[in-house]
Amino acid sequence: MAVRGISGDAHFFEESINMERIKKLLDNKTGSAGVSEKLQAMKTLLAMISKGEDVSLFFADVVKNVIVNSVEVKKMVYMYLVHYADANAQCRELALLSINSFQKDLADPNQLIRALALRVMTSIRVRDIIQIQLIAIRKCAGDSSPYVRKCAANALSKIHAMDSVDQKEVLAEIIAILLDDTSTMVLGSAVQALNEICPDRMDLLHRSFRKLCHLLADIDEWGQAVVMQVLTRYCREQFQSPKQDPPPQNQKDQFPKRKVKKGFYSDEEEDPKSKNKSYAASPFMLGSSSSMSREHVPSVGSVFRSNDVASGIGGGEELDEDHRLLLRSSIPLLKSRNSAVVLAVSTLHYYCGTQSTATCTLIGKSLVRIMRNQREIQYVVLSVIASMATARPDMFLPFLQDFFVRATDPSYTRQLKLDILTALVTEDTVPTILREFQAYVRHVDKGFVTMTVRALGRVADAMPAVSEKCLKGLMRLVRSVHDSVVAESVIVIRQLLQQVQGPNAAQSYKVVRSLAAMMVSGRVTSPSARASILWMLGEFAAEEPVAGETLRCMCTTFTEEESEVKLQLLNLAVKLALKNPSNQKVQLCLTYIVELCKFDLDYDIRDRSRLIRAALQGDGLRPQTLFLSKKPAPLIGCYEQTKSKFTLGSLSELVHHTVPGYLPIPTWRVEKVDKKLRDGSAEVAPAKESKSSSKPSRSKGRAPKARGFYSSEDDDESGSEEISEEEDSDEDDEDESEEEDASEEEEESEEEEEESEEVEESEESEEESSEESEPAPPKKKTSKKASPAPTPPTSNLLDPFDFLASSSSSSVNSMSMMADLSNLTMSATAPTSRSILLASSVGDGLQIEYTYLRSPSMYAPNMIVVQCYLLNQSTTPIPRIRIALDPSSHAQLIPFLEVPVVYPGSSSMVQLHVDFMGKLKGVNVEIQTGNDDSFSGVLQPTIGELLHPFHVTPDQFAALWTKNKILSNELQQFSTTMTLSSLTQQVCHALNLSHINPHQMLIPGNVQAPMVMQLCGKLRSDKKDVWLLATIEMQYGNGVLRLQVSSGDVALGETLLDSMVDVISN
Repeated sequence: MAVRGISGDAHFFEESINMERIKKLLDNKTGSAGVSEKLQAMKTLLAMISKGEDVSLFFADVVKNVIVNSVEVKKMVYMYLVHYADANAQCRELALLSINSFQKDLADPNQLIRALALRVMTSIRVRDIIQIQLIAIRKCAGDSSPYVRKCAANALSKIHAMDSVDQKEVLAEIIAILLDDTSTMVLGSAVQALNEICPDRMDLLHRSFRKLCHLLADIDEWGQAVVMQVLTRYCREQFQSPKQDPPPQNQKDQFPKRKVKKGFYSDEEEDPKSKNKSYAASPFMLGSSSSMSREHVPSVGSVFRSNDVASGIGGGEELDEDHRLLLRSSIPLLKSRNSAVVLAVSTLHYYCGTQSTATCTLIGKSLVRIMRNQREIQYVVLSVIASMATARPDMFLPFLQDFFVRATDPSYTRQLKLDILTALVTEDTVPTILREFQAYVRHVDKGFVTMTVRALGRVADAMPAVSEKCLKGLMRLVRSVHDSVVAESVIVIRQLLQQVQGPNAAQSYKVVRSLAAMMVSGRVTSPSARASILWMLGEFAAEEPVAGETLRCMCTTFTEEESEVKLQLLNLAVKLALKNPSNQKVQLCLTYIVELCKFDLDYDIRDRSRLIRAALQGDGLRPQTLFLSKKPAPLIGCYEQTKSKFTLGSLSELVHHTVPGYLPIPTWRVEKVDKKLRDGSAEVAPAKESKSSSKPSRSKGRAPKARGFYSSEDDDESGSEEISEEEDSDEDDEDESEEEDASEEEEESEEEEEESEEVEESEESEEESSEESEPAPPKKKTSKKASPAPTPPTSNLLDPFDFLASSSSSSVNSMSMMADLSNLTMSATAPTSRSILLASSVGDGLQIEYTYLRSPSMYAPNMIVVQCYLLNQSTTPIPRIRIALDPSSHAQLIPFLEVPVVYPGSSSMVQLHVDFMGKLKGVNVEIQTGNDDSFSGVLQPTIGELLHPFHVTPDQFAALWTKNKILSNELQQFSTTMTLSSLTQQVCHALNLSHINPHQMLIPGNVQAPMVMQLCGKLRSDKKDVWLLATIEMQYGNGVLRLQVSSGDVALGETLLDSMVDVISN
């Protein structure tokens, strides 16, 4: 026992227990008495799983222990179930039987149990229970614990892996809810789910963009990396290209000596004593107000649009404020200890930044810092630096010595460092780089020496002033005893000689003559080097005697040469024969080589000799033009190697091909986007003032008035005491005004003036920027006419359509909140089936399908979002696809932006917004293409698309029912075999209604008590409030279903009743 106590649980990996004993331990009492035995059995099973043994035969015994009270045992049971839930058919069936226990654990007081239950439910890879899993995720997405909400965000990817087509829109709706969360623990996982499930839905980030920027430093490290990647694509899609600061011409002016150190986070602070001092100009001096500083960095723009406080972001006045906020918020993360975060920030500023001097220097310094890491990280960082240094070498010039090759560097690191060094070649750095290369060429690793020789050629090509010095060094390397070094040196010499023109031709001849002598003497044996020397003879010394003598000597060893040498020898003979037609020796050598080529084993050589014979003997051909034309100089450099069409830092960029899941960086947006999209109230404010809007209440869902960013809805504490006192005083004023019944309009007008004054003061303040505080939604005046029915609440945290309500009550009913938690089975925002707007047979191969998303429109609450799918089923591209409203139509339409082109076999997804004016009449539209074709189509709404679910209390429902029953109160009876709960879910989902008593869903289906399901919906219209109410009552005695509808519009009421009959009948 003493040894076992010391070893802890390690003995489970060494000891073996009888199978029957494990089953006996698992079958013990479920109370506290049997916890130790169950714990021992589960530890044994998990130890066997870690050793690779199959213990799936215990699945039936383990699954029964889900109901135990011990958290430790339950956690191990969950781990086992996740591992074997989909092992075989029997395990799959038993796992499905345990779903009820998992659903019960979703309501457990312990947040760890709730999270584990959700993780297990979503880990069961069975497509039949996807709807149950979605219900659990919806419930956990509104949980009070941030950890449970984070698990809900992580679970979305598992559902998407099982069904990536049908459930995409439902998952996007849940992601939108999670993105509105204020917890940094949830936001990282929510953005990751968005990036994996619907990366094209950047519109979901509009309302959360500023919040993500402000909370970027508080999110966990891996969440920061994901958020950076997503915001990089968002920035390119939503903002215009900023004004790029040109790189400085003089390196000394670019990186001056820094004399004053300043705290990193003190860019908004200034030392009053420093104003009278004169400092050296530096890109890091972000707050200096001296004349020298202003003259040195005129391009550095201010974050706050002020000359007193400057930053290194750049861009000037033309940079969008939200764009500037993103760049400014990400700069502190360059000091992160996580290499992925630093790389993500660098990529963001590389693709979306202004390329100012200060920012580029900070990025270069941060990348060099994380370069000193493990070899794997070092390779990724060096690859990114190599690409960045090619396009912007000034970023890394101050850190030149950090890229010198070390003795312990592997081969791939040496190659990348050589590429970086050649990219950083300038007039000031070339002497240092050449001295470093002189040490490299003496290295024992000849593969590294050949890489250095290639780099030397790129240096000579970039700096023609040192080409002669490089050429002399290469000539010394030709005398090396290693064939690989000699071959690479000769190839680089050939490339350099092609760059030489004019007076340096004589020097080229001397080099070629020396190389030819070495080749004839047998000192150059590499086939590629010998072929290069022969090419140089024909190009630079064809009229010299050394060329003919070399040709004669090489004819004797023609049959022993490699194929590439034979081809160049044949070309040399032709060139000499054309330039010296009277030289009999050259003509005989040509004839001899051509005859030998006729019988060569290589078919390329035989074909080349046949071509040459025909060209020299043909009358219509001009061999001089064919063989003696001027050859273009080769492009020497690593630009093509480092230039990548993939995003820097991505896996595709490292492996040089597209990997699954890769998303390219989009192009910059051409036109400006309205900033109100990123305001929290932009989507709440309607297009027109409603005539029956009442005063907003102090519910959790109301918009805060100029609150500090870190003062969340769930926490009364604020980072600023002044802001919190102002908020408390404002809220107290609202409470007092709500208790008073008289003069409500005057009080609201006073509140509007106070809010306008607060907004003006916040705009004038330098400490509060427009990005930090979201503007409050504009209030509307209360109608003087009394409301005909009680007003429903405006605040519902789980209802995505709740903000569409134009009236509110004083508080949120607790029963309504419980109803929202239990009414998650009604996927009110699930997309409907697709309909055809334009058939391919009519549209010349263009087919347009559409579906209603039932999601809030950004333009007006009464508008409906229509998602269109453009499919090109023709064989030619279809350009410039656009849509317009028919002039005779009664509705309003906001079309999608013009689609530039849709290629054959591909598709494009766009969105448009339609206001049907509360009518079931179809909307005629015209589809136009760049081929000057015009087609007509009809957007046909259904009753479910004209409604949005609206939560009311039972008393309000009764009052509305009594008021409208005279207008429509019809009865339909027919038999059905379905339960009442399933019927209600089906009707609510199909007709977009809300069930006001969702707790009735929790009653088992075998209960035969009489029950009436009450459903409510409100017409999407800005004219008047049109309510559509319905009841479903099942008489279990005779199996008869009773349906009733009450509405202020008789036609809509009849249509709703007919639709309910159709849904239940089908």
